Amino acid sequence: FEESGNTIRRARVLRFPMCLVRLDHFQRMGRLIIHETLRDRGRLLFIDSQQAAKRAKSTLCILFFSHQWLSSDMPDDTAHSQYKDMLSAAMQAQQLRGMNPENVFVWVDYCCVPQRNLDQQQLAVESLSAYAAICSMFIISAPQALHTQTRTPCNFSTYSGRLWCRLEFFCKLIAGVFEHNHPRKSMGGTSNDGSVRSVHQRSGTGIYTVMQGILQPLQVTDGDGALRKEYRDMLRVFEGQVSCCAKGHPTRDGAPIVCDKIRLVESLTGVYGA
Repeated sequence: FEESGNTIRRARVLRFPMCLVRLDHFQRMGRLIIHETLRDRGRLLFIDSQQAAKRAKSTLCILFFSHQWLSSDMPDDTAHSQYKDMLSAAMQAQQLRGMNPENVFVWVDYCCVPQRNLDQQQLAVESLSAYAAICSMFIISAPQALHTQTRTPCNFSTYSGRLWCRLEFFCKLIAGVFEHNHPRKSMGGTSNDGSVRSVHQRSGTGIYTVMQGILQPLQVTDGDGALRKEYRDMLRVFEGQVSCCAKGHPTRDGAPIVCDKIRLVESLTGVYGA
């Protein structure tokens, strides 16, 4: 029981800093840029502690983008379909909130999670539920595009079948439930001032989608607050598809790698317990 308690507590804290890209920097990038390059250029804001997270949530607009990678090793296609939709959504969110672009920040996995150091990456994975709790808006980017290698269509339907996408969606739902039930323990209080932020927080979601460049709320719950039927399969996180399983878990030199599903066991256990 002690170990289970520790696992649950770890799911609520930042095991790795939440790294964010300021909107004006994101706008000038022109494409999704790998985390390490943005870090070395000094283009990332690091949120290191729970206290810093609460301050950030109360003063900043933080946009969490959840998306399907469009190749096995790159998040976007050559047309930058993901980036373009994300930028369009971010600009609309900034206008919707009426905030200065310098106070709007973006989280995208490729930009904000270590890609080359797997130990650091694992800590960031274990912090996903905390990241989801910090964000102001959770935005699903699922453009109509072709996977660059398999040439199969990618869209909201394929997004909803991916394990990593399901994990992020699940973490956001759980964060909303925890914040509703334990407002004083959450990453920040809820606003009840009648603003758009307040309305969507009271609706228990704060989940949006961007399709063909248009940002809109995603109504994932019914009138009674229950998850709508078409989204329930997304809670079956471990039934989601992962590239490592499809490839048979080899590295480039043929050595076996740890399955993504195994990497998620502790963090997902903690999220369930929380």
